[in-house]
Amino acid sequence: MEILKSITNTDAEDFEGMFHGEKYFISAGESKTFTEKLARHLAGQLAWKIAVRNISKYPQEEIDKLAKTFVGNVDIPVVPVVVAPKVKAEKVVEEEEFVEIKKPKKAKAKKK
Repeated sequence: MEILKSITNTDAEDFEGMFHGEKYFISAGESKTFTEKLARHLAGQLAWKIAVRNISKYPQEEIDKLAKTFVGNVDIPVVPVVVAPKVKAEKVVEEEEFVEIKKPKKAKAKKK
């Protein structure tokens, strides 16, 4: 089941993030809803943007903690994806039949 999460740009500047070659824009103070994977990815980029401005103040643990605060805690379920049950395939081994190979007959020498 795909989970949606909201992300809030708590920064005073607008934010433009990238995911799989696509740009995502979030204005300052705005909240948007994305899939959980995308929301976490963009939150990490937003946290990094803020941390770079204040690089001396934030160690990596603080950047990770800051990124987690941007992602909302409300899970919004989406229509579940139907997954087909896994079927175990049995390996069928067939024995080969060997045909007896006969030596070719030698041609008889012709008399002249």
